[in-house]
Amino acid sequence: MFGVDVESGDEMTHRLWRWSASELAVAICNRECSSEEVVGLHLERIETVNPEVSAVS
Repeated sequence: MFGVDVESGDEMTHRLWRWSASELAVAICNRECSSEEVVGLHLERIETVNPEVSAVS
């Protein structure tokens, strides 16, 4: 899919924040992940990096 290495289980889901919107749309349509999972992982990523970048207040 779009040149992204397909990983299994947690490895794949923890890297979803790196995928493009197109890649995520295909993965969601193919039921490889859910939209809820994608949003949750992006929120976790924001919590992780925001203290250093102060992009979200």
